[in-house]
Amino acid sequence: FYNDHTMAGGWASLGLMPELVDAAENDFDWILPTGVQDECIPLILGGGDVMASAETGSGKTAAFALPTLQISHEEMTAAGSTRRKVAGKKESAGKSHPRILQFQMSVYDRDKNISIDSNSGGLLLQSRDINEWSGCRCDAGVASGGKWYFECTIRDEGIVRVGLSTKFASLDLGADEGGYGYGGTGMKVHRGKFEPYFIESDATKGKVSFGKNDVIGCLVNLLGENSSVSFSKNGIMIGKAFDIDLHESTKKDCQQYALFPTVSLKNAECELNFGRHGMNSFCFPPPSEEKYLPIASATTLSGKVENPQTPGSDSSLDYYGKREGPLAIVIEPTRDLAQQTYRVFSDFARRLSDPGIEAALLVGGINPQRVLRQLQRNNVHVVVGTPPIVMSYIKQGKIKTSRCCMFILDEADQLVNRDNLPYIENIFSRLRKGGQFRSVFDRLQVCFFSATLHSAEVRKLTAKICHRPLWVDLKGRNDSIVPDTVHNCVVHVDPESNKGVRHCESTVQTDAVHRQGDLDAEVSLGNLSDEERKSEQIKLLKPVIMLQLLETFQMDQVLIFCRTNLDCDLLETFLRKVGGKAITDRDTYSCRVLAGMRPMQERQESLKAFKEGEARILIATDVAARGLDIRELPFVINMTLPDEPQTYVHRIGRVGRAERIGLAISIVSTVKEKVWYCQSGKKPPCEDTRMYEKGGNCKWYSEPQFLKQIEILLKTNKVNLTKLHWPELNVPAEMATLVKTKGYGDYAGGGTIDFGFKQHLESLSDAVQELGVTEFKLQSDFWKLKDRFC
Repeated sequence: FYNDHTMAGGWASLGLMPELVDAAENDFDWILPTGVQDECIPLILGGGDVMASAETGSGKTAAFALPTLQISHEEMTAAGSTRRKVAGKKESAGKSHPRILQFQMSVYDRDKNISIDSNSGGLLLQSRDINEWSGCRCDAGVASGGKWYFECTIRDEGIVRVGLSTKFASLDLGADEGGYGYGGTGMKVHRGKFEPYFIESDATKGKVSFGKNDVIGCLVNLLGENSSVSFSKNGIMIGKAFDIDLHESTKKDCQQYALFPTVSLKNAECELNFGRHGMNSFCFPPPSEEKYLPIASATTLSGKVENPQTPGSDSSLDYYGKREGPLAIVIEPTRDLAQQTYRVFSDFARRLSDPGIEAALLVGGINPQRVLRQLQRNNVHVVVGTPPIVMSYIKQGKIKTSRCCMFILDEADQLVNRDNLPYIENIFSRLRKGGQFRSVFDRLQVCFFSATLHSAEVRKLTAKICHRPLWVDLKGRNDSIVPDTVHNCVVHVDPESNKGVRHCESTVQTDAVHRQGDLDAEVSLGNLSDEERKSEQIKLLKPVIMLQLLETFQMDQVLIFCRTNLDCDLLETFLRKVGGKAITDRDTYSCRVLAGMRPMQERQESLKAFKEGEARILIATDVAARGLDIRELPFVINMTLPDEPQTYVHRIGRVGRAERIGLAISIVSTVKEKVWYCQSGKKPPCEDTRMYEKGGNCKWYSEPQFLKQIEILLKTNKVNLTKLHWPELNVPAEMATLVKTKGYGDYAGGGTIDFGFKQHLESLSDAVQELGVTEFKLQSDFWKLKDRFC
């Protein structure tokens, strides 16, 4: 931690290094840290796992970027010092002997619930988690040649799975293509497929289970083309469990395809024996004619031995000199948000030198060659990317993980969905978790940041990958505190209000849900069922109402949320059609689209045009607008309500930032609307417009039901919801005044200070300065006393 004796409070009081403090205050004009920054930065610098839930736009990115950069800088400074010392020792000692790898369970490549008895030589393991599997991989493995044997003795009544896995396989043994496991329930597992494991000669085909005091032998045959893994129980051969095709792979990359002894435990304890003292040390050695050797002897015999990602146990050079890869991995749910976060890291990293800190961006749609060259030179300290891309690079060995000490999940509530969660768990399984050769502070830090962190999915992941996390909850358990600077309005759309429908039929193109996915086909309302007719009328009316809202509230800059990429495209087409037919000469409907299906360069250009005022309207989906930060944005329109209250909070969080007044208007149907909800792998429009549960690609969407959930959320936060009636749109007097005076987007206090209040502040100036001096003296006396009595 750094101390700045020039003032008390502010950025300097958080323990940040002077370079970062200066960047925050001068480069970014951040006079004081926000609440989430004030709370989180010291906690992260202190080495703890931090879970932060704070309002959208509260500065969460800087809350983890600043301490991450400082920790990376400190690690690199320490690494440089240690390398110089070790290099001096090596030079004076002359030529050193190559270190022989030890077959022992890794203190790094393990899940957080795994404990290793330090007095057992790294062989006795335990996990007391009764709900989750916890795994651990051996420090060394074999890649080619030889027949190898080791044993696992079950020490208590829990469940154990034993076998082998590759360097990048999940520690949940057998859950993916790199794991081969045999469990106590008598099942073998590979690629997540469980099958009964039985003695081949047993006519009953009864699966062979095992438990306390049983000894399981693992036999690995890597000779020739037909490599295999077999198991025995208490000396009785069960038979071949798996065929392994490693012969060609090992020629390409021995390290990636080597097999490492691995165990997974659930409330269990077991002890490994790798045969360090020869075959006679085993309880049940295989018959001599089988020519199996202790796997520990592979370090001195013909077997190709590999080390997965752990340093040696005998010198600091192994930690600082041999480790590779980034010091921090930051995961974002979308490309745009990853780019935004990367820019924050890059901007602050420019202030750091001797050593410098480099950040790299890993997302789809960009040329990765520059980043790959940096990774190959081990010159990337912070990686920012999306889950599938980062996981792909790790799996291919392009990102080494042996040096990583920070794992940060931003917008964590979006990262725990079913698409991203497997990637998150897989990435985490490949990171070192801690070790006996470093202090208690030198361990993997895991941090979650989001506007909402109280979902069951987030809590489950937290319990799995965090170690005693510290919660910084600036939102509350109702999943979000809605900013009181945002005025929330709803416009109800009655499909029976035919006014405007005929007028807009020629300009509004609907989503073809009611015409079998043919966007160019005409739809006849008279040929539809009553329910479908009302749904189509809603689709025709909403764009017309949106235009009326633009004019009534004089929206010069507005963010409009649509439900799907297709809805964004159709609204863009509509606005361009009516763009030359503005009500007044001043108004135009220039628009850009920020949707996931658009190329990244187009999305960047759209966002830039909107921020610089070239486009009046920005049309976006929820995913594309995640984490979007546009200062002074006054208006948001929801063309369709989201089906989750948390998503509504994220949407309206685009306005009302930094104590500015914002207006969020939702156009809500009074009846159910038929919408696209496509089967996996399909995108609208589709020919099959049946209901999703019948194999089609549609569902009925109930906005009135979703509105009730949002009303409960707003009521809990004591925030009013104003109802506007269409087509009159009688705007309340307070809102009308703000519209007339251009108050939306301005500070809640009007942006000016009353003269009397200004005089009052000036009268307090001397007292505040004196208080600062007194606080500094008290802090100095405290440290002097501490130094005297320590």
